Amino acid sequence: MKAHAMPCDRLYPAGLPAVMAGLSSVLLALGVWTMDVLLSACILTTPERQERTIWHRMWTCLKIGVLLVMFLVCTPLSIIGAIFRVTSGPFRRPFLYQTASSPTDRRTANEEAPTDFTVATANVCLLPDSLARINNLRHSKWRTIEVGKRVVKSQKQRSDKHTQDPSGYSSSEEFQSSVDSTFPPNVDVFCFQEVFYSDASRRLTRELLKCYGYVISEVGVCSFTNKWGLNSGLLVASKYPILAAEFKPFRVKTKQDVYVAKGLLMIKIHLGTSHGRDAMGYVATTHLQAYQGTRPVQTTQLTLMQTWLQEFRLSTKTGNETVAIDVVCGDFNFDNMSPGYKSSWTHPFMDVYQDVCSLQKGRDKPWTIGTEMRQVVLYDEAISTPERMAATLRQRHLQGRYLLDATVRNPTMDMVWEEEEAVRQDEDDVPETSGRVRVDKVLYRTDALGGGCTVTPVRYRSVTHFAGLTDHVSVCLTFRMGRK
Repeated sequence: MKAHAMPCDRLYPAGLPAVMAGLSSVLLALGVWTMDVLLSACILTTPERQERTIWHRMWTCLKIGVLLVMFLVCTPLSIIGAIFRVTSGPFRRPFLYQTASSPTDRRTANEEAPTDFTVATANVCLLPDSLARINNLRHSKWRTIEVGKRVVKSQKQRSDKHTQDPSGYSSSEEFQSSVDSTFPPNVDVFCFQEVFYSDASRRLTRELLKCYGYVISEVGVCSFTNKWGLNSGLLVASKYPILAAEFKPFRVKTKQDVYVAKGLLMIKIHLGTSHGRDAMGYVATTHLQAYQGTRPVQTTQLTLMQTWLQEFRLSTKTGNETVAIDVVCGDFNFDNMSPGYKSSWTHPFMDVYQDVCSLQKGRDKPWTIGTEMRQVVLYDEAISTPERMAATLRQRHLQGRYLLDATVRNPTMDMVWEEEEAVRQDEDDVPETSGRVRVDKVLYRTDALGGGCTVTPVRYRSVTHFAGLTDHVSVCLTFRMGRK
């Protein structure tokens, strides 16, 4: 699955594979759309359940009847399309790599390496509408465009007025943490998870190329590994040139994850020059097994990641260069406190890569907040906009109402629908685990940097910029890079 990041706007090589893949898309389109709309009519979100009337029910029944007939008519074409999909799968490239012709912020190879470097990660839940509704979200096409527009708007800002105030979460002059309503305008690499289908990937990439010079999308495989289903959901946008990239799919997985090509995407970027040498950065993003239950799938995936990351660095290493930063981020689907995740947060991988939010094994620092939301309250007025959500989550006694508690013992899909056990009125009455399921992380490594380089985290942000668009709180971490 290794590939160098050469500009490529096609997933399949020209010729018969491309023809088969194109025919597959055409023949499957109507059947997939019909099934998506049919299931969407049966899976209601919170606002739809509250607004239902007898007329809505009658209209839904009529729509389901028509869609069932359409689906049956489309079935023969869908079967032929599925055959073409399976046949063309082995020829699929692991990702698309696209560059912008004139992005607003694009670094060049001749520039001096920066002193600050910022990475953001966001799970945006961009699934087909019927599947997104399982997470109490809808309007996937609109959400896709809105996610892109909000990122572009944040990166085109020339002031940092929304993020200068640490909002009471500053811990020292050397390091600050905050809950912010928007991303800072200096996010160098933006990593996304759950951009699971091609239409969402194309729409989001189109927006991101307005402010990022280099984008890798459509990451994944189409094989028995994912039952010829959805891709990995991973997407990376960088302001620095991407010199090499590699995707490794997880083959050990369970439950719903067997139908998606989750894995690890690794990139090597050129940060510029430093003391006469090329300064390089390694950034990887992943999405681990979700709701694994009692089966320790995540530990196997973490072991594989540790091996893959080392192999990627060795295979892409060249002469006159130095590694200035090494980061792994994404949705790890485990926190640092829940007993049900102990096998994951005690894994050796978490010793190699550091977590700035972790005080010790099994305990987070006091200023941290969770990132996985309670889906039953996604439409509450208090978190309906980025500004309202940020103001709400800055209050310790309200975090547990909207974020899952770090008391998970058996990770299942049911836990995201649980409501807070008790409404807290006083911050002194809030247990340490309240609202602390922090599954979205930015990890970094300091022991493998070259040329006397040093890296220090200086600013951690929990970002609510995607309020109303996803069921996760985004994370953004800024590093200070220097030399000993």
